Order: sequence, then structure tokens, then C-alpha cells
Amino acid sequence: MKKPSGSAPLTVCLERFSAHWAIIDRASSTLKEYKRHLNQLFTAIPTPTVLDAESWLAAEPSVSVRRMKGRAIRAIGKWLTKSGDTRLSWWVLIPLAKEIEKEQPTVTRAEYLEIRAIDLPSLVRLIVELLWSTGVRRGELAALLTKDVNLDNRTILVRKTKNDEPRYVPINDEAAVELERHLQTHRGSLLIGQSSEAIRKLLRRWNLPSSHAWRRGWAVDSLTLGMNEVNVRTAGGWRSGAMVARYTKKHKQQVAMAQFRQLRSSTKRDDPA
Repeated sequence: MKKPSGSAPLTVCLERFSAHWAIIDRASSTLKEYKRHLNQLFTAIPTPTVLDAESWLAAEPSVSVRRMKGRAIRAIGKWLTKSGDTRLSWWVLIPLAKEIEKEQPTVTRAEYLEIRAIDLPSLVRLIVELLWSTGVRRGELAALLTKDVNLDNRTILVRKTKNDEPRYVPINDEAAVELERHLQTHRGSLLIGQSSEAIRKLLRRWNLPSSHAWRRGWAVDSLTLGMNEVNVRTAGGWRSGAMVARYTKKHKQQVAMAQFRQLRSSTKRDDPA
């Protein structure tokens, strides 16, 4: 059923769309970007046509932003059309800009071992071990609370996450050693006591890989060691396997061969012959 000509402005519909997005538990960070772009479009053009939308997209020089804007239009257009409002029923005609995939820096286990051999300040060493052991995002690392470290269970509770869903992350023996040493003298409520930006600068100052390079390395290494994709996604705080696949795409052959060797080795050990 089509909406009458006196339908609510699209800026108002955007608020209903936002509520719907939250109800179905979609990523709040994505919604934030969608709303920002759509508010710009609907404020400039209250009821855009497909030509208006395509012109708006074509004027955006950044391919990644153009793709995000296109996704935003398609998302609200699909939702409106399903609701019976046909003002953006042309959403299916909106193409998504294709981004050229760039080689993303990924820390390897060999690089990690080389870095471990460097004489680093204790706080920097702790940061390195936590990034490699847990795969947390830089902002999550900065927000970790001292009280949420459980050395007995080798876990840390990450309360402040990108998708607003607290999760536990495992810590390995190396990280546990650094944490125990750190906690002997540390008295602050925040585990690291450094902002996200300060952590970024520390890594740069010591010529160390970025937090994202560590996160990608953690994902690849975890899969290589035999952890399945579902567990990597859960521990890494991803809602779907899409980001795991994106992070590990360039290393899928390495992961496949490592898991194959582990399976064959396990089979030989279990063979009664």
C-alpha cells in the first residue's frame, strides 16, 4: 500500500529507521555513519529522485565514502519500500562503488617473536603482548579495567566494545607474565592508563606495527593454530564472519595448509597401526 502524498518527511522517517535498526540489533557504528550521510541528503533534497541520488554519489571523490553513502541509501530505501512507502523504491538501482583492496599490514608470528627480543619499556611490552594475545581494538585496550583481569582463568572482560557487547578475551602465558608484573605496582582503575591516541603514538614512537596490524595478525595466527572461525569471531568481537574473512583473505592458503597439517598429524597419532 502506497503512502499518501502527505507522508512524514524523510528526515523524520530516518529516526524511525534508526529505531528499527537498534531493535534488530544492527551495528550502531554503521547506523551513525548512515544517519550522518542521509541527513545531509534529505536536508538538501527532501524527496530525492534516483537521478538526485546518483548525482549526489557521483560528487563524492572518496570511493569508500561513496560506497558507504550508497549502502545508506539502499538500506533506508529497502526499509521504506517494505513499509509501503515507495518514495525511495528506486533504491535497487543504486550501484555500490567498488573499492580496490589494498594490502593490509598484518603482524606475523615471526615478526612478533622478533619484537619480543627488543628491549622495550614495560608498558609498551605489555601493550604488545595484549594486542598479540587478545586481538582487541586500540580503543578497547585503552578502556580495559584493572578489576576485569582474571589471571587465574587467563581472561580479561572487555566491557567497552565497538558493537556495545561486552566479551571475554583469552590471554596467553606471555601476556599473563607481563600483566602480573604490571599489576604489582599499578593502582589505577584503567589497566593501561593511556588513551587510545596515546597508545597509537607509543606504538609509532617505538616503530611498532599499528593496533590494526596486530589485530589482523591475531586473527590469522588464531586460525592457523586451529581455532575455528566462529570462535575467532566471538573472541574478536565481530558480529559476522565477513570481517574475519576480510582480515585473513590474503592468508587463507597459509591457514588452510596449517590446519591440514594439524589434522594429518592428529590422525597419525590416533592411528592404532
